[in-house]
Amino acid sequence: MTKTTINRPAAAMPWGLLLAALSGVAQAASTVPTPPAPPSTASAAIQACRGSSQWLAGAAKSDITGPMVDSSTGYTEPGITMNGLQTRLYARGFVLESPCSGQRVAYVNAELLHTYQSIKTGVIRKLAAKLPGVYSDANVMIVGTHDHSAPSNTSFRTLYNLANGVIGFDDLNYNIVVDGIVDTIVRAHNARRPATLALAKGTVANAAFNRSLPAYQANPDAADYSSNVDTTMTLLKMTGADGQPIGAISWFGVHGTSLDKDAHVVDGDNKGQAALRLEKTVGGNFVAAFSNAPLGDVSPNQPDPANPGGDFLRPHNLDSSLSAYDDARVHGERQYAVALNLFNTATSAITGGLFYKHQFVEFQNIPVSPAYTGGATGAATCTAAIGAAFVSGTEEGGTKLIASLKEGSLTYQGIPINPLIPPALQKCQAEKQVLLPVGDVSGFWVSNIPWVDTIVPFQVFAIGNLGLVASSFEQTTMSGRRLRNALKPTLAVMGVNDIVVPTIANAYHQYLTTREEYAVQNYEGGFTHFGPWSSAAFIEHADIVARALVTGGSLSAGPTPPDLLSAQVVHTPIETWGVVNDEPPSGKNFGDVVTDAAASYAMGNNRVSVTFWSAHPRTAQIRQREGAVPAGFSYLEVQRWNGSAWERFATDGDPYTRFLWQRVGGSLSAQSQVTVQWDLDLAPPGTYRLVHNGVAKKWGLLGPTYVNFSGASRSFKVQ
Repeated sequence: MTKTTINRPAAAMPWGLLLAALSGVAQAASTVPTPPAPPSTASAAIQACRGSSQWLAGAAKSDITGPMVDSSTGYTEPGITMNGLQTRLYARGFVLESPCSGQRVAYVNAELLHTYQSIKTGVIRKLAAKLPGVYSDANVMIVGTHDHSAPSNTSFRTLYNLANGVIGFDDLNYNIVVDGIVDTIVRAHNARRPATLALAKGTVANAAFNRSLPAYQANPDAADYSSNVDTTMTLLKMTGADGQPIGAISWFGVHGTSLDKDAHVVDGDNKGQAALRLEKTVGGNFVAAFSNAPLGDVSPNQPDPANPGGDFLRPHNLDSSLSAYDDARVHGERQYAVALNLFNTATSAITGGLFYKHQFVEFQNIPVSPAYTGGATGAATCTAAIGAAFVSGTEEGGTKLIASLKEGSLTYQGIPINPLIPPALQKCQAEKQVLLPVGDVSGFWVSNIPWVDTIVPFQVFAIGNLGLVASSFEQTTMSGRRLRNALKPTLAVMGVNDIVVPTIANAYHQYLTTREEYAVQNYEGGFTHFGPWSSAAFIEHADIVARALVTGGSLSAGPTPPDLLSAQVVHTPIETWGVVNDEPPSGKNFGDVVTDAAASYAMGNNRVSVTFWSAHPRTAQIRQREGAVPAGFSYLEVQRWNGSAWERFATDGDPYTRFLWQRVGGSLSAQSQVTVQWDLDLAPPGTYRLVHNGVAKKWGLLGPTYVNFSGASRSFKVQ
């Protein structure tokens, strides 16, 4: 891999050194944690379940596809919005129960950009009504895939609803996501049956690249590893006592940025594509979840040898036969292939009981023990703040708000980025040039509610000899390695010999870098909210929770994050005003064809494209939630002639179909068109047609009326 260069203004390094000196933190030569000795013995309950192989397992999958039009993408760039759908998004839920320990957990892998605290809060609130006393913050883990092609605007916090393509909170998207996750947990709970669990590990090649090499190489323990990313995939296989497959969860750390911001389509990205492929291969009701592990500095895209430090290359940049829409499918195939092999060969039985612990911690301005800082004294976290490196963007090709500001620059043209920042905050944040204090906005905002969540959830599951240490952060590779290494002796006491770190779990707190990586102030360090000792503080508190799990000790619940649903004042424009009116041109009807298919197409690398007069797609989702549109509604269908009738061959959930919407006649026009595309890569010969379905909203004297419509292309041959 080509080493990424770093560009620093001449005056940057002296300023950075001055800040480090003023920070009052005595840095050790290495900040690798050296935790105290682990507990001597595990609790009696844990010991009683050693060797137990009895499990109950259930799995389910629910659609959580939010608004695919007039919604933000996962790239924080104003004006960049969604305008179509490539694959639907899903929450895949698993409920595991140990008859020996009598405990139960729910694990959900959701195709989301971020698992905001707002999502977890809404899910727990609704689960309490559906399954009273069964699930809580403690035994539910919701993990986001960090999909940058998923609609956003679902956080209770201003920052994440402000730094988007559109501004504000979207009730429709929020409720679709929360209700979908609740549905998948309830159905997985009801599907529990006797099962065996097995674990397997393998290497995923050519699927992950470190996008922040200067920061990674600053770690004194970098030389201890053969790779600057973690190439290991860990897979948990669930099989019914009848031998039928129930599901699988795999963990592999990589960003969900295979599709770039210019694709504008909702898509499950590499992990969603891999999941669809594995589910189709295994068949039946099998549920496959591809979860993330430490991914903060890990890209699925490749460095450009001709432009070190520049944007990384996606598959379509490397292969002219591919389009930008193919990138997630190509990357997903690499994870799918390894997961399929692990699923077919998993024989290492999971034994022991099931146990869990959870605690909330107010993470601002808390001390960090020297045992977790490499011996440095006086360390503490800080009031949450964003650094200047945020506006420099990343190698993924996202926002670069100041083009000449590079990652690692500690000043801009020799001066501090924001000289109005309080000296105490700047001192605590050390090398970071503080741009905005998002943890305390009382000095510049209309309310004193922080722009980010400052309460961090700590959660550890022990599923027999497998440990899951949830992280609400985007942990870098080395931050994750240090966490696992620190907790390994602790959890080994209870028989855990494999630890994975599901990331972007239960809430979202931006990045988590090591102390050395933080000092370099690449993008990831600039977005490590709580200052230079954030990773050390996280490891310390995760270890506290893990020790209580091992010994059976009690933990205070900690401060419950506030439910701010009713406090959302600013909503997205489409949420505020709604779909005003849909109207086709004079003489045309909804569903009429504008541009038709050709008479025939060659098999293989080819594409069919048909354009229809249409309506705003948000209306169909609203009507579906009202029960006026069936649950299996699809915006498009590929239909195949079977000799006597048209039958459904593919829908808008198929990775090879695409639904693209556009307004016609300006932003205030009621006219719109939809283009339905179908890539023929795997299509067998036959006669086909493309169908578009929709719901239009029309205003009359007595208010809105709704028109369900459908349109079909000409028939065409694939040969």
